This record gives sequence, structure tokens and C-alpha cells, in this order.
Amino acid sequence: MKEIRQNFNLVKEGEYCIEIDSRQIAHLSMQALKQMGFNCAIIGVQDFDQLVQQTIQRLQTEDTTLRAIQNAQQAGFKTIRVELIFGLPKQTVEKFEYTLGRIIAANPNQINLLNYLHLPEKFKSQRNINLEDLPDTETRLEMLLLAIARLTDAGYSHIGMNLFATRDDQLVIAQRQGRLHYSLQGYSVYPDCDRIALGISGVGRIGPTLNQNHCDLLQYYDKLEQNILPTLRGIELSADDLIRRSVMQALICHSVLSFESVETYFPIEFKHYFATELTELLMYEQAGLVTLDDDEIIVTPIGQLLLSGICRVFDKYLRANQQRKNNSMHL
Repeated sequence: MKEIRQNFNLVKEGEYCIEIDSRQIAHLSMQALKQMGFNCAIIGVQDFDQLVQQTIQRLQTEDTTLRAIQNAQQAGFKTIRVELIFGLPKQTVEKFEYTLGRIIAANPNQINLLNYLHLPEKFKSQRNINLEDLPDTETRLEMLLLAIARLTDAGYSHIGMNLFATRDDQLVIAQRQGRLHYSLQGYSVYPDCDRIALGISGVGRIGPTLNQNHCDLLQYYDKLEQNILPTLRGIELSADDLIRRSVMQALICHSVLSFESVETYFPIEFKHYFATELTELLMYEQAGLVTLDDDEIIVTPIGQLLLSGICRVFDKYLRANQQRKNNSMHL
């Protein structure tokens, strides 16, 4: 933080966020982090049930987690976001409801519901998990609907992408005023801008380009010692990428997309340019997820729970991958 302050002019009331492992933080450390300049804490929570914790090999006691939230509040953090996972192996609706209730009682500013992703080929810790221990789709949906009902009753507003915040939270106010943004780090009250990624695997953005740092610590430091930027890979966004990104951001932030607003910024005729996507969205309309007319796309309250799926319709790369898979199946 000292090096950053010496090289950059930081916004006085900016958002300075840090992810915290509640198992490794003490009360004095929270105070120290606040004094360093951090004002937003993200605290991950799996499930308070011991069997679930043993299955995912992450022992994190209820007392440790709740104390971390309380210490961050006492230290004066502006925003405290709890990332709560549902759909974990050995997790039941009852176990999830207990954990959710304890988190709500702790009163964090934001609660982000994350659907557990089982990717044993990517995460070694998941390779010992039995598929039969994973909750089925109906149980996951029950957990999600339960969380929505409980959070709404507790006074949280659904911003989108399963992120809930108290009604006086800056994100809720920004969304109400039409100035909410969505970028690499999720929702923000600050306009999209260049991002410098520090640390292994970090993803940054400069203008129309995206870049990712090396994911291996030794390679990362080797590049730095040679005075070379530790970039592993990068891409330059095309005009089409930028158009599609603006469409997705509008849906994610505001749940409504005006064709005219896109045509104002980009030299396209929306209904012609996105003819394929609009045809595909007819199925979503029949399912009650969106409303379509001649001028705009409106995401319904039910559709807001499935925003990522709606946005996938506008992802040409996913479409191309699916077409390749379909073609290979026919060979």
C-alpha cells in the first residue's frame, strides 16, 4: 500500500477492497488493515456444519467467521461483503438455512450467493468428493429461493447476479439512480476504467485490451526480476466485443436494455445486428424471464435470478464453442 501511494494518486473516498480468510485474521489485524487504507472486506463462508466442512476440507468455525465480521464492523470498514456458497457436498436445505440465518444476524452490508462449482480437474481439493454427495438441482433451487425470501424479509435488496445489499448500501443507491457499473471486479459505483493487475493470476485492463499475469509464483517473480511485466497472455477486444459487453453490462446493472441507447454509441441497427439473439430470447420470454418489444429488452424479477444465463445469449464465443461441439457429435 505504501508503494502504491508513492506511485499513484488515490481517490480519497475510493473503494479499497481486500479478501479475508477469517481463519487467519485477528482483531488487531483488522484494525491494521483499516489503518493501511482498506475500507471494504470480503469474507468467504462455506457452511457452518462440521460434516460439510470436513467434506470440502475447509474447517472454518462459526465463531471464527462471525468474529471476523464483527471485528471488521468495529474497525470501521465501509463495506463488508459475505460470499456465501450453496450447493456444497453434504449440504442440506436445513444446514444452509442455519448458516444463512447466522450470517443475516451478523448484518453485513452485502451478501453474495455463490453456486458451488464442482471442477475436480481444476481443483485438487475436490477430487475426493463423491458426486452422489452433491445436492441435486431441485435442492439447489430450493436453497436459492429460500435465501431470496429470507434476505428480502431481512431488508436486503437484490442488485443482480445473486448479490444482495442493505437498502442504504452505495450499490443499491447507485442502481436506483442509474449510475451502477459492472466490470472485472463485479458491481461498482465507479465508471469503467483502466485496471492494473498486481500479483499472480491477476487480470488487468488497459483500453480495449485484457491481460492476465502468470499463475505460477516462480514465473511471476522471475519476470519481475528481469524487469519484465509478468504477463502470461492478453487479448484485444474487437468492436463486436465492445458492443456485446455494453449490452451485457446494461442488462446486469439495470435489467433493461434500450435498443436506441446502443445505437447511439455504436453504428449498428440493433434488431438486425442481434437478430439471432433476439430470436433465441423468445424462449426466455415464454419462460417469463424477459419481456421483449420493438424498443427494448426488460428482465423480469424471475429473470434477474438467471441474469448470467440471459447474458450468455449475447456471448458469441460460447455460441461458437457450442456449434463446434454439435458439429463434432455429428461427425
